Amino acid sequence: MKACVYGNPTIDIIVREDGSKTVAYGGGSYYSSLPLLERGWSVEIYASFSPLVVSHPIAKYIVKEQYSTRTNVFVLEYRGLTRSIRVLDQAPSLHSSYIHSDLCVSIVNPVLREVSIPLLKAIRSRASILALDLQGFIRGLRGGSIVLEGGAEALYALEVADIVHADIDEIAALYSKERFLSGVESIHRALRGVLVITDRPSRFIVATSSGVKQLEIEEDYVALDKTGAGDYFLASYTIHYMDHYEPIEPLYKAHQDTTRWLKARDSRMHRGSETPQIKPA
Repeated sequence: MKACVYGNPTIDIIVREDGSKTVAYGGGSYYSSLPLLERGWSVEIYASFSPLVVSHPIAKYIVKEQYSTRTNVFVLEYRGLTRSIRVLDQAPSLHSSYIHSDLCVSIVNPVLREVSIPLLKAIRSRASILALDLQGFIRGLRGGSIVLEGGAEALYALEVADIVHADIDEIAALYSKERFLSGVESIHRALRGVLVITDRPSRFIVATSSGVKQLEIEEDYVALDKTGAGDYFLASYTIHYMDHYEPIEPLYKAHQDTTRWLKARDSRMHRGSETPQIKPA
């Protein structure tokens, strides 16, 4: 199988609640590529290529047709189940002509609105399955920090994708807190496929054109480092969805896959071998 993954990679400075810091390679396109590569898929990544990402684990998969001197450099600060993001540098948006040529399973996972509506339309026309994460369509930049704000890009993404993953705060940003459930009810009628909303740590809302269902998974694992979990979940859900073409069973399987991956990464952290950290020169 072949997947075409869209979204700029990042350099992440991860600040945990205990004050410890890690500088690591990241980005939605990176974490979404992992379940695909683990299963032996052929992966092409469409992202702006810069000197800082030459050693990024996904560099060899990037279709190198768009270059820049700028790279996404984010500071991710975790406090319990919440996360704030500061932007130290920002990579450019992807050109609307920068697109795969053949029919492809397409996963669109921008980090900061680098995928425009014209590019998304072009991707849709060449996607056998279009899966996307809403986060990069709903983020804005204010005073150097990322904020959540609705917009035409997010609403269009909801209408054209076969699979959409979102955090509950991202969906709530489209509506007031008081109108959240009625908002989901109105969204589901316009959906092409399935919307999976994560309400950490173990609750989910699954919406399709036929209705909305709330689920909870017991004995959920709380990871030491949650960075990339939603991105990994999106790609894993897409893989399982292609086996079942119904919304619920892929959720359980993707949740299991993501939990297994988080546990393995936490184990590496305990052994002092977490990868892919950036080593000082």
